[in-house]
Amino acid sequence: MGEKPLKILACGDVEGRITAVFNRVRTIQKKSGQFDLLLCVGNFFGSSPGAQAEWQEYTSGAKKAPIHTYILGAASQETIRFFPSADGCELADNITYLGRRGVFTGASGLQIAYVSGREGQQDPTPAHCFSPNDLTQLVEPLISNNQFRGVDILLTSQWPRGVWQYANSPVRHSNYPHQHPTTLNYPSSAPNYPSSAPNYPHQHPTTPHQHLTTLIST
Repeated sequence: MGEKPLKILACGDVEGRITAVFNRVRTIQKKSGQFDLLLCVGNFFGSSPGAQAEWQEYTSGAKKAPIHTYILGAASQETIRFFPSADGCELADNITYLGRRGVFTGASGLQIAYVSGREGQQDPTPAHCFSPNDLTQLVEPLISNNQFRGVDILLTSQWPRGVWQYANSPVRHSNYPHQHPTTLNYPSSAPNYPSSAPNYPHQHPTTPHQHLTTLIST
């Protein structure tokens, strides 16, 4: 028999509604069984006093995430303070900040490439944004390895190019009013690195680390 696929939950901007997200996870797991990971992109933290108080319940140990949760770094200036450094670390029990950029390899061998923040539009790049140099440092060590077959999952908070075409009606996100749907792009340097494309089980049946991913909303 083949290796049992990992069951993964994925979530967009939490915006500080941490308990609401974890309650949603518990509901899903009661109906569909246990999942292995929760991956969160976008703004995990909120800037309101209530959101900060809610987060303190997790850092103090009063509350605990019901699943191994991995988050990206700050995607806005207001949330930079929640991340102690550019390096990944455990922020609270069962909640791990992956880091500014890199490749995370889980105990199962699952590989997740990630880049935190939004694409920077100025130089120097703000702390909540990434630069072309960040992409180069992420991708070049991978594609220079002759044994590299691709990562299993790619995580970014940046919108993919053309994603608005698949929505019922293109709408500006209230947090990013300056971004029109037709201008949302995946990092501009990404086309230079086609070999770093993530693997998906239905496209690569020989990929050893297959996974079933479910998207959840807050």
